[in-house]
Amino acid sequence: MTLHSLKDCSVDNEGFSGTLISSDCFYEAPTQHYNAGCSIDAPSNRSFGMGFNEEGGGVYAVEWTEIGIKMWFFPRGQIPSDLACGSESIDPKSWGRPTAMFKGKCDFPSHFGPQQIVINTAFCGDWAGQVWGTSDCARLGSTCEDYVANNPSAFTDAYWQIRSLKTYQRSKA
Repeated sequence: MTLHSLKDCSVDNEGFSGTLISSDCFYEAPTQHYNAGCSIDAPSNRSFGMGFNEEGGGVYAVEWTEIGIKMWFFPRGQIPSDLACGSESIDPKSWGRPTAMFKGKCDFPSHFGPQQIVINTAFCGDWAGQVWGTSDCARLGSTCEDYVANNPSAFTDAYWQIRSLKTYQRSKA
């Protein structure tokens, strides 16, 4: 789980169950790989890829406030009831420790403005395209793009199956 921002936004390493990989959200941070952003890995592989599929999927939930952004992943069978039943109101405080919490030296309202939800399968994006030649994948093709172009059958199971996408907004009390 990763955030990308302009300068002067970093996060603390506390309050979440994942592992902090990089703390500087600036996409060009000099001490991190280009476009690494601030990144927190989930504590298990059930939140993506084969592990996610073997679990039968799951639910991601995000709480975005002026002081930070929290993210939870709930595997199938462990989804909080307010999320599972599509309740009109939810209670993130009842969900336990978030998988990731982006909070720290950052003015979140100025670094993260109005958002758009983008669901994307990037076979050879910034990260994958850059590391292809130094990974075990290099034996499969000269470049990531070459492999994808010449092996369409390798991606027959690369698709999204989304049952629901909901947004909630805090009521003004």
